[in-house]
This record gives sequence, structure tokens and C-alpha cells, in this order.
Amino acid sequence: MNTNRDDRSRNSGQGLAARVAAARGQLAVESRVLGERIWVIQHEALAASCPAGEVAYTLDEVELLRGESETQVRFCHLVKKMVGGRVVPDVDGTLGVLFDTRDVEGGR
Repeated sequence: MNTNRDDRSRNSGQGLAARVAAARGQLAVESRVLGERIWVIQHEALAASCPAGEVAYTLDEVELLRGESETQVRFCHLVKKMVGGRVVPDVDGTLGVLFDTRDVEGGR
């Protein structure tokens, strides 16, 4: 698995997708905004193979978060880290994190 520094020009658009593909579908990235390592994955199923306690984002989630405020990105990250789920667009165009309540009730 590859680990690379977060860099807007290198992590933008198709460049990130190509780097994730070259890393066999999962790429570790040190996030400047979050101050920790995250995983960018091609498919949600790959999240299970990421190290425990670290958060994985699909390429679609990364694209949704691109251009959002640092506060919004941190909020979504905190929710994903605490209860899991995935970043989704809300009906009003804002972002939210969709999660299964069984994850919360099960003590995840």
C-alpha cells in the first residue's frame, strides 16, 4: 500500500483516481485538513482491509468533499470515524453522512 502527502494538485480529479488504481485500489494519504492519515479506496468493500481506527473514503466521497469548508470536512470525518457510514449529498445540496443505525446500536 502506498502512502503519500496530501497535495491539492496531485490529489485532484483523475490524478487521484489513477494513483488509487496504481495502488491496487487503496491509497493512504496524509490529510493536511484532518491532521491524520486517511484511505482513499476505489470500492466501499475495500474499507474492511484498511487498518483499524483509520477512515476510508471512496473516490466519490472525496469528490463530494472537494471544495467544502474545512469545518464541513472535519465534521463529516468525525461522524465517519465515530459511527461509520458514507458521505452523501443531502436533498438541499449540502453534505451529510449516511449510516446504518445498527452500527450505532451495536456499539461500533
